[in-house]
Amino acid sequence: MYPVPVAGPQPSPSPARRRRSLATALRDAVLAWSPRAYEFRLVCAAVIAGLLARWAHLSMLWAIVSAILVLQPDPQVTQRNTLIRFIATLIGGAASVGVVALGLRGVPAFAVALVVTCTVCAALALEDGLRPACVATAVLLIRSDAPATQADELRFAIDRILAVTGGGFVSLLIAQIPGWRLPAHPPSVD
Repeated sequence: MYPVPVAGPQPSPSPARRRRSLATALRDAVLAWSPRAYEFRLVCAAVIAGLLARWAHLSMLWAIVSAILVLQPDPQVTQRNTLIRFIATLIGGAASVGVVALGLRGVPAFAVALVVTCTVCAALALEDGLRPACVATAVLLIRSDAPATQADELRFAIDRILAVTGGGFVSLLIAQIPGWRLPAHPPSVD
């Protein structure tokens, strides 16, 4: 038998229960900064990826974004996300560089590269990689600065691909640090 929802206003928790919830929330916030906590490892991955990208004269932004997007509490999920993001970035990057090499620029280049990117992802059954591949295409071809030469476009693409790969690699390393995660819903004490 299923519980029947009660209509009308629900009683608010007692003051003691609210204090316990606040205390629990504060404890969880403090524990989030333990070196073994996922939150701490996420910040470390982002900072290390950014610093390495800066040192290598690559895009700090895309190294950091990549590190944040692929790192998960489970190292196996991080490995899978990193591999998918790497392949997707290569697909989007190759399509983008290809259309620029053919002499296309602007919106036509983006449209053709996007169609090629989506087609290749579909052919490879890379559904999870479709969004990052399309993002790579957009990042490489939609630029706010003046039109660039083919050589500049190639350097730009290589920079972004290396930055994304570097950020993913940093997250792979950080994911190997043994960690723990607080339960999503701690058991309540009645």
